[in-house]
This record gives sequence, C-alpha cells and structure tokens, in this order.
Amino acid sequence: MTRVLVLGAHGFLGSHVATAARSEPSVDEVLTPTRTELDLDAGVQPISQSLDRMAPDVVLMCTGRLDGTASELVAAHAGAVATLLDALGGLGRPVRLVRLGSAGEYGPVTWGESVRETHATWPVTAYGASHLAATHLLRAASLRGPVSGTTLRVFNPVGAGGHGPSLVGQVAARIRNAQVEGADEIVTAPLTTWRDLVDAEDVASAAIAAALVPGPPPAVVNIGSGRAIAVREVVTLLAELAGWRGTIREDGPAPSRSAGVGWMQADIALAAESLGWTPRRTLLDSLREIWADSHHQPAAATSASIASPHQKDAS
Repeated sequence: MTRVLVLGAHGFLGSHVATAARSEPSVDEVLTPTRTELDLDAGVQPISQSLDRMAPDVVLMCTGRLDGTASELVAAHAGAVATLLDALGGLGRPVRLVRLGSAGEYGPVTWGESVRETHATWPVTAYGASHLAATHLLRAASLRGPVSGTTLRVFNPVGAGGHGPSLVGQVAARIRNAQVEGADEIVTAPLTTWRDLVDAEDVASAAIAAALVPGPPPAVVNIGSGRAIAVREVVTLLAELAGWRGTIREDGPAPSRSAGVGWMQADIALAAESLGWTPRRTLLDSLREIWADSHHQPAAATSASIASPHQKDAS
C-alpha cells in the first residue's frame, strides 16, 4: 500500500500534483491536508503528530513563496524543509520526500547553454538562495537517512491555474480584461528574457515519477521542456491565440526573483535516465489551457501592471 501526502495541494503546482497522484494506479491513498490541518509553521511536535497519524510513505512538498522579504523566503523554503525533516526523522521508518525546487538556484548561466544538474549554483536573489538552502538540507538529510529525498528543479511552469504566479497566465487575464473593457493596451514587465517553459501537468508527472521510482532517486533533477523560448514570442503567440491586436507595453516593474538571468534552458537528460520522465505537453497545449482558464478568473483592474512571472515557481 502506497500512501502519498501532498503538501501545498491547493496551490498552483500542488493541485496538479494531487490530481496526478490520484490518477496513479499504484497509489492507494492521496492525502491533501489544508494548512489548517497541517501547518509547517506550527513546529516540529505538532507536525510529527500529524505525520504519525497520516503515516505517509511518500511526501510531495509543493509549498513555498514566490516573493517576500529574505527572511520570509528563507522561512518558506529552507525553514519549512528543516522543520519537516525533523518531524519525518521522528517517524522511525523510511519516507521518500520529493520537493519542488527552482531553476533560480542556478543563477546566471552562459547564453545558449543547457544547464545540467552539475552546473555551479550561484543564485543572485533571495528567492533562489532560499531554495538552494532547502536543497542542501534535503540532500544532507538523505545521506543520513531515513529520509530518501530529491529536489526537482522546476524551470518555468505554466498551465491552468497559474494566473497568479505565471507571467503568461497574468498576460492572458490582462488580455481578457482588455477585450471585455474595450481597452487597447496592456502593461507587462519587460519581455526580454528567454525561459524554459514546462507545463504544470508535466511537472506533476515528474513528481509522481520521482515518488515511485525504485531505489533512491538523484538528489537533484531538472524538470523543464529542454527548450528556451523568448518570453516576448510566447506573449505574442498568446495574443494571436486570443485574437487580440492591441498594444503590449513593456514598461511595468520587473520581477525581483528573475533579476540578472537573461537566459535559462534545462538539460533534462537525467530526468529521462533516472526517472523515465520526458515532457509530453507542447507550448501550444499550455497556451490554449491558459487562455481557456483566464475566462474563469476574477477580472483585474486594467491599469495594473504584470510583473510576477513564476519560477518555480518559479520557478
């Protein structure tokens, strides 16, 4: 019997991970507690009691913050992982822990390069540094046992439900609002970067693969599409899909968590080799779902700028 606990199951990526876990035939039970039911800020003892009651075989950690102060980001990533590891260590039996990390852990890379897991990690933001600290903590705990852990370094996830964390999702919502309100322009952050966009459903399937693969998985595995694309081109494709021909102004504030990183593309060979995972969804698949999903989101003020693309997440 395999019991899977998904932390952050009610967020963007977590909801996709929970859905994938429920669809996996070898998973007998999927636990998706709310933060009220299992709060990573509650301290080791209350978390240990919750974990002892739930008795998971696998924990999929999809929690974290996209922005905030340095102390808030460290608490949400490294602090939460440290607390969870302390609590898991008290269970007295092996548990596999898969956490969603971020490509922001790498920092700037050479233009045109595909980044492997062995690449140097020099994050230039508190967001990336806090994720990297969490990765190191999980790696150290896995060497000691009984936790068998892996960090999936998620590149830039996109898909349905990502209207908040995803730049592409935010642009879709902005275009929809402009169409409804008769506006002839939207405002975004500068669209000068190149990013590796990976569909949220593919991220979810990678998390399940890492959870169930026989033997200990690698400490770090890149999860991306394996192809960088100009963000301006992505936004243009989305506008064409929406049938919108208005002006896209790129003078909104730039997001802090991707500062100083102009290019990012994943080498995903290790994911295929160690997890048997490759992405299945195309960018067009993702954009169609994002555009359809935008029709179900609350309208936002047309004067607001779009300035918060994800990692991982954010990623």
